[in-house]
Amino acid sequence: MGAFKDVLEPYTSPELAAMPADLRVPEDYFQPANVHVVTVMVNTEQLNGAAAPADWKDLADPSWKGRIVLPDPANSSTGYTIVWGLSKLLDETTYKALVANLVVSSSSSAVPKGVAMGEYAVGFTFETNSYSYVDGGQTEISIVYPSSGTFTTPEFAALVKGAPAGDNAKKTIDTLLSKEAQIELLKVAFRRPSRTDIQVSDFVKLPELASIKVFKIDEEEAARSRDAFLAEWAALPKAGSSK
Repeated sequence: MGAFKDVLEPYTSPELAAMPADLRVPEDYFQPANVHVVTVMVNTEQLNGAAAPADWKDLADPSWKGRIVLPDPANSSTGYTIVWGLSKLLDETTYKALVANLVVSSSSSAVPKGVAMGEYAVGFTFETNSYSYVDGGQTEISIVYPSSGTFTTPEFAALVKGAPAGDNAKKTIDTLLSKEAQIELLKVAFRRPSRTDIQVSDFVKLPELASIKVFKIDEEEAARSRDAFLAEWAALPKAGSSK
């Protein structure tokens, strides 16, 4: 988002008072609309007698080769958040061993679908995607928040400078950030609120963010290093690719 600051209009919505300081950006060029959490989505019917993984390191074992799917980080922000985070969290040997087990999907939506249909035992995806299958009644689907830590990334909204909607655009931002709207988005789309005054577990069967171990990643560094990182990623051996 920072790359587009020249075409954005700063706006300090009154709803930002309910947001944690670490989600605010200088001058309020963009507004935190919700928070994504990276999860390990597991189809317990496809474990073949193995124990369900509790951490990323468990999935570096060669027995998982070809049984884990994730979105291609070259064309998916979800995939990029995941592999960038893993490269920082894990030691180099474990990271490369895990990558060697992965099947890379060109489609982000194909990851949770593939796990839900039993094509893969495990998928790396955002919480909003994995939980929809749990909420839909698939009891064989479980969501794992890795014990050594997982990654979060905010989703932002912003005003375009000089947009003809004027004050109506600001009212739209206010509505999107409001407690009422964020509760509804949580209930129907499982979008974790950016606000601090909503108890997630009051509305869905998801843990509070404070109970999840989060490994902090530097999103500005991730953006600056994207091309070089993706070149290194492309050179690493993997289990395969899928459409």
